[in-house]
Amino acid sequence: MPQVVRTPNSTFVKGLITEASLLNFPEGASVDEVNCDLRRTGVRETRKGINFDSTGDLSTWTLDEGLPTAEFTWENVSGESGVEFLVLQTGDTLRFYDKSFSPVSDGEKSFTVDLNVYTASNSYLVDRERISASTVGSYFVVTSRAIESIILSYDVDTDTISVREMMPRIRDFDWQGDISTYFDTVSAASVTAARRYDTFNTGWVSYTGPVSSDGVLNTFQSDNAGAWPQLSSPWHAGKDPTNDDRFRTNQFERIGKGNTLIANGHFILKLYNKQRAAAYNDEPLNTETPITTVELPDEVEVHRFSAVTSYAGRAWLAGINSAENGSKVFFTKVITSLEDFDKFYNVNDPTSEDISDPLDNDGGVINIPQAGRITALFEWGNSLIVMAENGPWEIKGVDNVFKATEYAVSRVRQADGLIHPGTLVDAEGVPFWWGPTGIFTIEGDNVTTAPTGTDLSKATVQTFWEDIGAEFRAKAKGVYDALNKRIFWLYGDDAANPYKYNKVLILDLVLQAFIPWSITDEENTTSYIVGGQYFTGLGSTENSLDVVVGADLVEAGGVQVVVTLDVDAANAAGVTFVLRDGNTGKIGFGKFDDTTYLDWGTEDYDAYAEAAYVFDGDLSTRKKNIIVTVAFERTEDGFTGAGSGYTPTNQSKCTLKAYWEDNENPSSNKEIYKLKRLVLVDTGDLTAFNYPYSRVITRNRIRGRGRYLKLRFQNTPGKQFKLIGYEVINAKNSGV
Repeated sequence: MPQVVRTPNSTFVKGLITEASLLNFPEGASVDEVNCDLRRTGVRETRKGINFDSTGDLSTWTLDEGLPTAEFTWENVSGESGVEFLVLQTGDTLRFYDKSFSPVSDGEKSFTVDLNVYTASNSYLVDRERISASTVGSYFVVTSRAIESIILSYDVDTDTISVREMMPRIRDFDWQGDISTYFDTVSAASVTAARRYDTFNTGWVSYTGPVSSDGVLNTFQSDNAGAWPQLSSPWHAGKDPTNDDRFRTNQFERIGKGNTLIANGHFILKLYNKQRAAAYNDEPLNTETPITTVELPDEVEVHRFSAVTSYAGRAWLAGINSAENGSKVFFTKVITSLEDFDKFYNVNDPTSEDISDPLDNDGGVINIPQAGRITALFEWGNSLIVMAENGPWEIKGVDNVFKATEYAVSRVRQADGLIHPGTLVDAEGVPFWWGPTGIFTIEGDNVTTAPTGTDLSKATVQTFWEDIGAEFRAKAKGVYDALNKRIFWLYGDDAANPYKYNKVLILDLVLQAFIPWSITDEENTTSYIVGGQYFTGLGSTENSLDVVVGADLVEAGGVQVVVTLDVDAANAAGVTFVLRDGNTGKIGFGKFDDTTYLDWGTEDYDAYAEAAYVFDGDLSTRKKNIIVTVAFERTEDGFTGAGSGYTPTNQSKCTLKAYWEDNENPSSNKEIYKLKRLVLVDTGDLTAFNYPYSRVITRNRIRGRGRYLKLRFQNTPGKQFKLIGYEVINAKNSGV
């Protein structure tokens, strides 16, 4: 006699799993799915359609098809708490939107930044390079491989921005000559330009004053037939305390020199154009022995920073694509003024006799030789995570406080590198990114709290992720929804335009579930997503209002009285997507909120989820007489229409397809969302839907027999469903 077995499944919210087999497939996950939305209540429902905001306007400007975009939030604009700008890169232009406006298009500012003005002298194309950007204090720093880094500041009174080009400068700690010869004096006849420069760079400059009436170097050379001093003792070792601290060559020569080089770094040079000859020749009183650029060639760095972030009150930049600087991280001194953005060095001269010690708030350079090419920077708690192609690294201060004088560098273990920085997402201070081999995040070790990498895709969606293809993963970008605790990774599948984002992979951080979506193209002129940004729904903007009494405007001294008030933001919290209109090429904004359940208001899309295999732990016996009881939330809430034709509003439909074993053709294909009672229309109140139950529960018999069964819950185009769960009852034969 057949054995009756019940298989409950009321938590169908674990998302897509591709890395499990028939026998170990986790309960509540889906074998395959698209365009479903998972709710923490346990409901799996059809996602809403993507469309432009019906209350917003398209831009007056256009975006050429195939150009990259980038979206950032400029926080703390002009030092105003809660004031935020959306900064949108469209090719070679930066555009700005006040995020407190609803619709978003109404917040577009009148000013823009033409990035071509700041083109760097290299082969990168300004409109093809995505920028990296970060808020630093009230400033906004922008950089890319194709431009000089710039700092933006906003004047709230004039509603204008100012742009200042960053001019990075560093101290020169690179020896130019053969340092093995620097422990002896060298004659004037055989001294090289490099040796002369290195001598000056250690502080042996022509000082005058109390130490020497003729200058330090001049005094030494006068006593040594024009020879240049050894660089194993600083010049001030020759001060004679018995003679007003004047420099005396014999006093200097009595000091034991040893074989340790003295400190260098007197000269401060431009990072991208180290003009050492000019720095040497510009030293005061140095008029007799100039150096030409032929003798000491300038060093020109054609590459520029591709990554920037804010950490420890400073601007941090990296990602110079060169052998010399590719593994270096540059940080400014603590920012107190615009000029501090240029200072990637310790303020005190390290060759100075009196004040040479570095300061805690200095700028500097940190070299991580093993890091390879650095692609992004990320502030993680009290640390800075340096994302490189071969893996992340941590820079951390002693006692969790970074100082230029105290820090440590260590590698983050068990984490993949970051090739494409657009996929890096900041989820409330935690990084998530796509590496060369999968999807990763960083967690703190339970014992040491040190950052440790975690592979999120290996046991979940690795096959799905790999099938996206390297070409499209390279152009993907991510955005975090802080309200719903979700990451949206946008990517495409059109080789002609990889920046046309018609695919979405969602990671729900609460459910720990991956959810794939696919957007249907319009038939003729295709609109598509180009990016997205999170809106907090908070903040305010200033509005000017006329003062009136009754119907009369109030004046004072013949001048109309106006009051300025802060008005709270009207935008709902969540991710707003940047959309390119297929007809005009103009930009608008929108969300997945179209309740017609059509993309762009016109296009059908499939929404389905295939449940895990039903075999009741027994592959030997065949099952039959399957009954699937399914529970839905009722969605109908009224009617639309007139006369003899009325249609329920927010109507649901759902088809159940059942597949035995590996059969590609379903044995059952039936509509399973069915109201049990006829609902009479109240023509006087079409908002009423007089149905006594808030849930719809149906029993559905599955045809056929087999060892295991797969169920697919499928939408009807233009309709939704809200699946609560299901239960399977089957009769299992006692024999094989």
